[in-house]
Order: sequence, then structure tokens, then C-alpha cells
Amino acid sequence: MLNQFQPLENKDKLIFLPLGGSGEIGMNLNLYHLNGSWIIVDLGLGFSDNELPGTDIIVPNINFILQNIKIEAIIITHAHEDHIGAIPFLWPEIKCPIYSTKFTSLIIKKKVSEYGTCSNLIIKEVIPEQSYKIKDFNIEFIPMHHSIPEMHALFIKTSKGNIFHTGDWRFINQENIESDSNRSNLREIGKRNILALVGDSTNIFNPNPARPENELGINLENVVAEHSTNLIVVTTFASNVTRLESIFTAAQKAKRKVFMLGRSLWRIFTAAQEAGYLQGVEICNEKNIKNLKKHEILVICTGCQGEDLAALGKIASGSHPHIRIAKNDLIIFSSKVIPGNEKKIYKMYNQLTKAGIKILHEHNEFVHVSGHPSRKEVQQMYDYIKPQIAIPVHGESFHLFEHCRVAKELKIPHVINVSNGDVVSLNQHDPNIFAGVENGRYAVDGCVLLEDDNKVFSQRKVMMNNGIFIVNIILNSARSIQIDIDSPGLLDKKEDDDLLQELYKDIKKFVYEYIDRDKQLKNNLKKLLRKRIRKELNKSPMIFIHLHKY
Repeated sequence: MLNQFQPLENKDKLIFLPLGGSGEIGMNLNLYHLNGSWIIVDLGLGFSDNELPGTDIIVPNINFILQNIKIEAIIITHAHEDHIGAIPFLWPEIKCPIYSTKFTSLIIKKKVSEYGTCSNLIIKEVIPEQSYKIKDFNIEFIPMHHSIPEMHALFIKTSKGNIFHTGDWRFINQENIESDSNRSNLREIGKRNILALVGDSTNIFNPNPARPENELGINLENVVAEHSTNLIVVTTFASNVTRLESIFTAAQKAKRKVFMLGRSLWRIFTAAQEAGYLQGVEICNEKNIKNLKKHEILVICTGCQGEDLAALGKIASGSHPHIRIAKNDLIIFSSKVIPGNEKKIYKMYNQLTKAGIKILHEHNEFVHVSGHPSRKEVQQMYDYIKPQIAIPVHGESFHLFEHCRVAKELKIPHVINVSNGDVVSLNQHDPNIFAGVENGRYAVDGCVLLEDDNKVFSQRKVMMNNGIFIVNIILNSARSIQIDIDSPGLLDKKEDDDLLQELYKDIKKFVYEYIDRDKQLKNNLKKLLRKRIRKELNKSPMIFIHLHKY
């Protein structure tokens, strides 16, 4: 059990503290501290799971921040949701300047405008490779390759050591290493006495680098050409601007009109154009799709993770107002399966396959490449940067453990396996995890944030798995009794009529027995019903007894 961290007692320490992204994919939030000053690197969201029914999005728990410290700035490495997605929900509580590049700032502004929660948002646009002083930190944005424009690692210079925070990255050029400008920059950074490298672990189990995006683009062109008579739908991550460019090129070469469906896609597309990317691309109005033949159409849409309410979910269910797919049409999933989303995605695969739709995905066709580093690339990064300390982040626990193993094999002097909430002292002689802080996640539940241990989720799970049993008892002054039973999710009024009638008789008899003892009536009736329903149905529903007297 780690000691509880005391900020005031450790003001002179250079500290790293992850509150999200160390133990899961997504929800990245990393803190750095020196001399009482704190900065955040990235503020991302993650996807919910079955443990939090009724929610789709989770964000890091920031109780430690709100109760103990003041944040000087939020530094954003790039515009992916797992790095900026929590801003609309958490920035109103933190309220400090956000530092990001132009494209990233445009994405953030468009995103928060949809929620209306950040009316006084402060964004300071930065210029790559220039240094920005924030209290005791000097921060330089280092350009890196990724699947979205303006991805930057961070060189963080302090009086107690320099940190290289990689963010998400990969090397773009594997064949001609010397032509890759990123590698030259990294070699120079490695000469600047790096104390700690805090690095991406997502693809640490992949031994070799992914094939380059330009090869993927060529294959997409071939796939589109091969299906010259079919309607083609491509779903991908909205923020993968590089992939969007590849899809647009494939459509143009096949002389197909492009239709784009999904609010997040349009948000990214318009921001990219405002920042100077994706120029010369023509997107058609979806209402006009009915005027074209199938071989003239290519649709790009959201929903690659199986989301029911995304554009692809509506297309698959036949509820989209303008797009209809039929047997032999083609849907390309140009994306990876995010851990936790497997069931939703495979459910959609099955739904489409049964309808005779052909689907291509990363397991049966070359339609996706990762924007994250393989084991070989991680090894090369350590060779360039030469840190004294390796701290793997951005991954589930087994990713971080494997990344630690790779770093140890490379003889990095100090390798630290962190989890969310670990407080790490960064120093050359004895870097270590010396304390811990409260951590966890909030679920975005409608328009409010709930901590993940809120009892509302345990109640929802009971209702979801066992249903509800509601008894309304109306008792008038003449001792006439009226009983109404409702059992949503538990009993069917037609199929289970015999059991309902038996329960009705039991309840009525019980009410007469306890007619003048209201509290005992409710408590004992609950016990009776719980026992009876358990015996008859092997279920434990939530039981509500309402007694009305007049």
C-alpha cells in the first residue's frame, strides 16, 4: 500500500504522475511537477464498458487535482479523442490555458462548442520547435509522425532534468532511414541529456513496423477498382486525416462521388481544411445520393467501433434516411478494433454478413495501418534518446509490463512500471514510485459526471440482469385494498399471468395481516417477495413497495 502523496511536503521534487492512460488504452492524463508548479499533458477520454451501463464515455477522475493542486497549463500532443476528448467535461473544473498547435486548437474549439461547457476556453497556439516557458518548465513541441496532422512529442526542460514525452508516434520511413527527418531530430534530442523518456506502449507486441500509409492507399485504390459495380462504404476513425486523404484519392481515381456521414467526421474535415489540409476535396450532399448509380458512390462514415447511433449503425439497421445497402455491396472497416469494443464490432460484422454484405477489415485485407510504434521502433527510439529512466505509458497493464521488459533488455538504467495514481520521483540516482493518489474514472452519464463506483451503476446492473418488481398498495379508510403490480424486465403479463395472480393473492393476504404496521409491512413484504421470486424464477430483481393511505 503506497503512502498518500502530500504535495506540500514534496515541493522540491521533479514528479511524474499519471491519472489516465497507464493501465488502459485511452483516457490519457499525465501530470508533471516541480517547485510547486503542475502541468498536465493531454486530457483524453475512453470508451465505457458493461460495468457502467447506460454510458458510452469515461474520463479520468481528477479529485486529486481539484482538492490539492493548481494546474498552470494543459499541453496537448495531438487531436485524437483519447488525448483531448475530456476537455469539454473537465476543463471547466481546471480552468487554465491550453497549449496546442493550430489544427489541434481548431478541433478542440469545434468539440467544446458542441457541448457549450467551455465558454471562456483559453487556447494558446504554439509553433513547433519553439520553446514555451510555463513556470519551472520549458516545453518544446517536437514534430512526430502519426495518423493525424500536427502530432508532437514534448521536450520538457527543467532545472532537475529533461524529459522526453513521446505522445503517440511511429516512424514513417522504414526503408530509407536517413531520409526520415524525425530520426535526425531525435538523435539531436538524445544529445541533450534526457533524464526520462515517457513513451507509447500500444503496439509493443508487434515485432516489426506497420507498412506505410502510401502502400495502404495503393491497396485501397485496388480494392475500390475491383468492386467497380458495387456501392462502397468505408468507415474509419474520424480523426485519421491521413486515412481520409487515402480514401479520397481512391474515390477520385475510381471516378466515384464522395459522401461523408457523421458529425465528428465533418468536424475533423472542416478543421483540417481551415488548417490547410485536405484541399481540393469535393464532398457531395447526402440527399443527392439517390440520383446516382451504385458504382458512382463512395461513402465515408463514422461507426467503425460498432456504435449503434453512429452513421454506420444506422446504415446497417436500415434506418439511415438517405443510404441503403443491399446484398453484394461492400463495407470496409479501415480501422483497428479498440480493446473493449470487440462484442459491438463483431455483432455488426455478423449483422452485415447475414444480409449478404461483403466486409473487409484488418484481419482479412490490408485496409488499416497503425499509427503507433512497433517493438523495433521503440527500440530505435531508446537508441536515439538514450534516457536514464524509461516510463512506459499509453497501454493496458500487459502492454506496460512488456514495454518495461524491452527497456530492461536495452539496459536502460532505471525502468519504472507505473499505474494510474502512482507518484514517481524523477532523479538520476534513485527514481522511484514513492506515493499514490486517488484515481479512477468518471462516467459521462447524459449531461453529468458520475464516479465509477456510484451506486446508480450497480442498480442499473441489477435492473438490466434481473428486472424490477413494483407493488403499489392503495388502502382507504374503509380498509378497502387495491393492489397494482408492475414487473418490467422480469415478468410478462400474458406469459406469466398465473404467477402474477398467485403473487397478487399473497400480497393481499400479507397486507391484511400487517394493515396497521406500515414499516413492518414494507420490510417483511420485500423479504417475502424476494424469497418467492428467487424460488420461482431464480432472479433477484429490485423491489419497490409503495403504500398509499387515504
